[in-house]
Amino acid sequence: MDCPTRMMCLGFVLLFLGFVVCGGAMANGTVPGKTEVQLKQDEKVRVAEAIKAEQEAAAKAKREAEIEQLKLPEDTSTRFSVRQLHISGNTLVSTDELLRNMPLVYNASDKSMEQAVAGDLYDFRVLHLIIQEPGEPREVSRRTMQGFTQYILSVYQSHDYAGIYIYIPAQLVKDGMELQDGILPLEVVEGKISEITTTAYNINREKVEK
Repeated sequence: MDCPTRMMCLGFVLLFLGFVVCGGAMANGTVPGKTEVQLKQDEKVRVAEAIKAEQEAAAKAKREAEIEQLKLPEDTSTRFSVRQLHISGNTLVSTDELLRNMPLVYNASDKSMEQAVAGDLYDFRVLHLIIQEPGEPREVSRRTMQGFTQYILSVYQSHDYAGIYIYIPAQLVKDGMELQDGILPLEVVEGKISEITTTAYNINREKVEK
C-alpha cells in the first residue's frame, strides 16, 4: 500500500473513532465540554424552573377561583381592541410604579373585596395580559378603562398627591368606537402649586400682621 493510500485509511480510522467517542458521550447523557459539576448545576436550574412554573400555575388557578367567587358586575359596555397601554404626563410617579401593584380586580370602595358592591369592582385581568404580552389585540371594555383611570388616581392619592386628573384623550378615540393604533392612552395632568399664602388671626378672629 503506497503512502497516500495509507494516509487516507488512517484519516478514515480517526474519523470513525471520533464518531464512536462522540456517540458514547451522548449515550451516557453527557455533553462534551461540560464538567460533572456544571451538569449538576444545570439540572438544579431546570428543577428550580419547573418548580417555579408549577407554583405560578397553582397561584394563578387559586386567584382565578377566588375571583369567580366575587360579585363582579355584568359588563355590557362598549369594547375596544387594545394592543398596548401608554401612560403619559406622569412625572411624580413613574409608570412602573403606577402599574407595579395593579390588582387583577380593582376595588374602588373602602370596603373589603367580599363586602364591596358589584359597581365598585373592576376586572383588570385583560389589562395584565396586555402588559405581559403587548402587541396581541385584546378586547377592553369602556367600564374597565374607566376603572383603570380611577386606579391610577388612587395610586397618586396613596402617595399623598392632590390635584391629579386622569383621562383618555378623546381625539385618540375614532368615532367613539376605536382606539388609534390599538393603544389605550392615559393622560395624567399633575396640578402644580404656584404660590402658598398664609394669614394669621387672633383669638377674636381679627387679622394680625406677622
